Amino acid sequence: MTIRLILLLFILIICSFQLSFAEQCNTIFETSVNVDVVGAMVGGIDCNSDDYDDLILGRHVISGIDGSTLYTIPYDYSKIRIIGDLNSDLIPDFIIGQDTEARVFSGSDGVELFSFQFNPLSYLFGTAVSKAGDYNADGVADYIISGPGWDNVDGDNVGRIIIYTGVSITILKEFYGEPDSYFGMEVVGGSDFDNDSIPDLVVYTPAKSTNPAGIGNVSVISGFDGSDILDFNGEQTDDGFGELIEIPGDINNDGVDDIMVSARQFTTDSINYGKVYLFSGADGSLLHTIFSDGDNTNIGKAIAGAGDVNNDLYDDYLISDFRGTGRVRLFSGQDHSVINEFYENDDIVYSFGDLISATNDLNNDGIADIAIGRATSNNAYAFVFNFNDDCDDDGVSNSSDNCLAVANNLQVNSDTDNFGDACDNCPTIDNPSQDDSDDDSIGDECDTCTDSDNDGYGDPVFPASTCPEDNCPSVYNPSQTDTDTDGIGDVCDETCCEYHLDVDHSGQRDIGDLVYFVDFMFGGGPPPPCFIEADADGSCTIDIADLVMLVQCAFGDCFTSCHFCPEM
Repeated sequence: MTIRLILLLFILIICSFQLSFAEQCNTIFETSVNVDVVGAMVGGIDCNSDDYDDLILGRHVISGIDGSTLYTIPYDYSKIRIIGDLNSDLIPDFIIGQDTEARVFSGSDGVELFSFQFNPLSYLFGTAVSKAGDYNADGVADYIISGPGWDNVDGDNVGRIIIYTGVSITILKEFYGEPDSYFGMEVVGGSDFDNDSIPDLVVYTPAKSTNPAGIGNVSVISGFDGSDILDFNGEQTDDGFGELIEIPGDINNDGVDDIMVSARQFTTDSINYGKVYLFSGADGSLLHTIFSDGDNTNIGKAIAGAGDVNNDLYDDYLISDFRGTGRVRLFSGQDHSVINEFYENDDIVYSFGDLISATNDLNNDGIADIAIGRATSNNAYAFVFNFNDDCDDDGVSNSSDNCLAVANNLQVNSDTDNFGDACDNCPTIDNPSQDDSDDDSIGDECDTCTDSDNDGYGDPVFPASTCPEDNCPSVYNPSQTDTDTDGIGDVCDETCCEYHLDVDHSGQRDIGDLVYFVDFMFGGGPPPPCFIEADADGSCTIDIADLVMLVQCAFGDCFTSCHFCPEM
């Protein structure tokens, strides 16, 4: 069965090679759950009243502190929305939907509050569910359920959207489409677009009669009388315009929430797909569009509002690429520039970002968090990060900071490699790769002794190194013994070993090896001609342990081959 999923995440980067620093700074936790079907995921709900928002991943309600499962939902679903506090326990509740049914659950303990089963199945009730806001102004949140396959006397597949009161299963309002339009295939509610104090609805209609076949329609309809307030149409046949819609907040800071629409099958060329539209909720004008930017990419599989992440008074938003890059990007609502982007573990994972959300404060730091999810055949994964815009608390935002993980408010950068002196492993030499082969925190470009095995001798082919060259660069050998003078130290010279424990290198194992070894160890005699042959246990030192093995060998318990030193 097709796996679907949703979650949240975020990471701040100045450039791609600093991503690992941002991950360390922003990571809250990673978690996974075993699943057969993952419907979706949402956040922004503190289910256990511990002052840390939690998130819902498939059937699992997950702690925002450590990712552990608080409780499970006993039903499969394809849509889920947080709808507000219906039962007056001060914890928001949620609704799930799946084609023929919808259920409302208490957020605090998962107890089912209301359930709806609709017949016939062709009505598709539960295909879309949403919050409605406080539609009847009674102080209790209300909610929406749609059935795009609803039939009535006007015809088949008219579509029906119902607003229910939050205190019971009483119907507050109903809206209908036209025959064969599948009105209400997706619905999002809760915002007032016409300033009449009644929440309105954003509705997707796949087959509106005024549109050519295959051209989707998204309309903002009045919560008061169902009339169209705003109307938007797709550009290409079967481009998926409207299949995914969100109200991301007030993107243009005009006091009215705006509308985001995905057309994930919009074709820009033969291999790149996807387009996301931002429309003004006040007048319907097009605020911005985001296209696929190459690399066999589809954008718009998941879209979400992020709130005002960078404190510029403009709400920001998230878009995921679900093929080609496996990337999630955070865009500025003010100028639509990319504030940040993230890949799973700095790698391309195509299912990463299948669904996203950014309505949480999981670590209770007052800053919104983001979880991004992906699913396999039997597991769902959540990667949760926060929106801390100053990871190192130095007063410089992550997007501008030349040392994300090291406080450096002066941003001193003596070279031109975009790394500040405080975190640059070669502060005065341009080295954008920051390569450090021996992991000594001194970059290869300025390291006077690149010494991978830490034996005091340098690796070859590092121009900055001035220390003697190591005859076994990857094996610790401070003695640099080279019995056969072939330029390869004995500890890594395979040709040196002809006969294991032939300490005197006579070509055979006999009592002479024991005498030679004891004379070397305790009598000041010459070292063994071949280090490897005498280092019986491969410890890179000749010591009493080797003598023990030599004695064992005298009684017939011998290894048949040399033990080469392990790499240090």
